[in-house]
Amino acid sequence: MKKFICILLALLLLFGFAACGTNPPQKAPEDDTQQETPDEDKDPDEDKDPEQDPEPEEVLQVKSYEDLNLGPMLNEEYIDTPFYNDKNDAAAYIANAMWRMFGLVNDGQDLVYKFGNEATWFEWISEKVMWSGDAGYINELKTKIVNYAQCENGFLWSWGDRIEWLVGDQYTLHYDGTFRYINAVYDIISWENSTVFLDEVDQSQSGSDAYKDWSKGKTVYQKVERAMRYLLEDLHGETGLIQITEESVMMSNREKMSEQWDNTGKFGSKASNYWDNLCFGNYSGYENALFYDSLLSMAGIERMRGDVEKAEYYEGIAELAKRKYDETFWSEETGRYINTIDTDGVKHDYGLTFQNTEALKNGLGDAEKAKSILDWIDGERVVSTDTARGDEVMGWVLAPVSNTVAFESIVDNNRNTWWHGPSTIDVFTNAGWRKHLENGGYIFYTAFYELMARAKYQGADAVVKRFEEMAVNYATDRYMNHDDGGWTYGLIGEFPENGLVPTAYLYALLGVSAGYDGLTFAPDFSTAYNRMGVESVVYGGKAYKLEAQKSGRMVIVGQSGLDMILNAKPAKAAEEYKVVVKSGLNGQTLGSKTCTPDENGFLHLDFTGSNAQTSSVRVEITVA
Repeated sequence: MKKFICILLALLLLFGFAACGTNPPQKAPEDDTQQETPDEDKDPDEDKDPEQDPEPEEVLQVKSYEDLNLGPMLNEEYIDTPFYNDKNDAAAYIANAMWRMFGLVNDGQDLVYKFGNEATWFEWISEKVMWSGDAGYINELKTKIVNYAQCENGFLWSWGDRIEWLVGDQYTLHYDGTFRYINAVYDIISWENSTVFLDEVDQSQSGSDAYKDWSKGKTVYQKVERAMRYLLEDLHGETGLIQITEESVMMSNREKMSEQWDNTGKFGSKASNYWDNLCFGNYSGYENALFYDSLLSMAGIERMRGDVEKAEYYEGIAELAKRKYDETFWSEETGRYINTIDTDGVKHDYGLTFQNTEALKNGLGDAEKAKSILDWIDGERVVSTDTARGDEVMGWVLAPVSNTVAFESIVDNNRNTWWHGPSTIDVFTNAGWRKHLENGGYIFYTAFYELMARAKYQGADAVVKRFEEMAVNYATDRYMNHDDGGWTYGLIGEFPENGLVPTAYLYALLGVSAGYDGLTFAPDFSTAYNRMGVESVVYGGKAYKLEAQKSGRMVIVGQSGLDMILNAKPAKAAEEYKVVVKSGLNGQTLGSKTCTPDENGFLHLDFTGSNAQTSSVRVEITVA
């Protein structure tokens, strides 16, 4: 894709301007700033006569936070911090409340732990907090990633000090941590806008099998490169499909890293990932969805390192993996992705909502498949063989039911099911339908992938509506777990990943993300909003306030200067935009430029090279 770059900070203090156009930039012309309106933050569309410029026929009528009738539970800080909009609605309120409760975990309730104990959590925690600037939380995460144990073949250990994951008396291997480790590292260097973290060195060895921890003395980059080698070779990813075979436990000297392999995908076989009671294995739809994402992350890491050849290699395999995922796992019969093809070639489909929505969020599938999946989740399309149908799929409100087919409903002659667990977790008794979070219950974090999929394929209104539904539930019980000691809800306790859910306001509605090509700000407006923003995101060590208006106006305030590539997509399409840079201290205009968006509506604004600029800087983008 051809990018038109607007070089806006060629000189730190002089704010020299270069022309908008293709590389290389041209010599800067004279400043063409025009006089600004007195009320700089006012949306020019707010005072328009509706007779002259009518609103859309259907406008989402949002709930105000006041409609929640929270009484003494009301926390005024949650009205507009860190996320806000011009309606002060329940969606922003609940996103802010959940951010404190499950994200930063600093609201005084300690509802969830701050970390899990396997590599799988690294991606979830990095995606949750890297934008926030919470230095303590972030540094603890980075230390864990640097020192986490890894076998010589590249496998990231299943538990902090063990190669296997222990469920009751059952030892299993969890492969998902190896994929997510790569994603976490890419998250970190993307938000830091630096590859320095890749050079940090593992200083520890772990557990009773410490001699199998190959990673001591290795850099983070060496570890992610070895992890990807494991996925491509030992898990056969070079073919475009991950296959978990017995070869996956072999190290180069042919010693087995574990004797616990039984990931055939058959009834009663062992689990292969975080969903530790389910028999994912062989050709697993879950691991393959993660594979596609990890390939893109590895390509991003290599682009940040400057190795374009390696990046293109991984991107090529990702393209192959995407095609093979749809060919292998899509079911025309049920209109969703199946879960596993076992070693006998048997296809298993239990209607796993979390796998389907994460696949969509990761970029697999297409609009037609997404409609089929979301219609099924919304109850607008019923699969006749499902246990949960229609409204029952979203019956828990906070998140979709984990599976729509009860595991105990399909058994073999020996009464085995697609369920793995010790005798204390029995799918026919205490873990039966709607008694267990992996069998008719839910884990809250999965709502993040649901929201992200809705944002991509149903639009912002669908996300706002879902936040409002969560807000009503919050007003009822403030998200305390009233499960009476059962295990139906994965809401509080050992679920720090639940803090992903409120970040959908940042990633889905505000369209903020970080990658090898800079910081992206591409808001998706609900029909109800005219203005949205976030008080602070930290990118490249600098804090920025980001605000957008439906009129196309965008404001970016660098609290300690600017130093980044900004990929901005104004909400209102136009052929040209005016970009004005001002002092954040006195409002003095430092310069301006008229810029042309690329074919996808993005402005690519280069503010790099301003590390010495420490005072506040304000960037305003308007339709020219």
